[in-house]
Amino acid sequence: MTFRRRRLALLAAAVAVAAANGPAAAAPPELQGLTCGYTFASTPAGWAGEIDGGPIAAVSADVASLTLTCSIVAGPSYGHGDAPVVTASASGSQAAVLPPTPFAGPLPGRTLGMCTRVSLTMRDGTTHELYYDADREEFTTDPGVSCATVEQPCSSTQRCSPIQEPELVDPIVCPILAVVLPPDGDVDGVWNCPPY
Repeated sequence: MTFRRRRLALLAAAVAVAAANGPAAAAPPELQGLTCGYTFASTPAGWAGEIDGGPIAAVSADVASLTLTCSIVAGPSYGHGDAPVVTASASGSQAAVLPPTPFAGPLPGRTLGMCTRVSLTMRDGTTHELYYDADREEFTTDPGVSCATVEQPCSSTQRCSPIQEPELVDPIVCPILAVVLPPDGDVDGVWNCPPY
């Protein structure tokens, strides 16, 4: 049996700043792009698949580096604080893409969560840890938010999400990528922006 879930579109996901940071805290920059995704299949030894993420970019020239971390976690809360079963990351200056990264091992006996975290280092040295809140569909500085639950498998012949069609995402993602990856935002072997 094959399970597949594609990334959620972050068309212009606003970053919600936790109230605990207080009014003096500088707000993290807005992020645009795609969250993490996965494909996996059951095997005699457990499971095998790929985890991937992005492209995702910070909409600010003040960002010195961005790290995208994708993790599959096994309960109990399906949140960013749960121990990862699979994790991979990629870094860039203002944008990052995690190409499909293979994994394999024993299949955890619980419902899983797909977590997306973005770490930003600003040019002035300050840092921001942002966690994707699957319930609100936005990034926040609160690490206690829920990850996307991995429970609705779909076969390789079904579409899990409309964003599997790059034509729907390219008009949003490619202009951002073109700023940090001139001339057109292409990421060799991972993301192809027009002209194709």
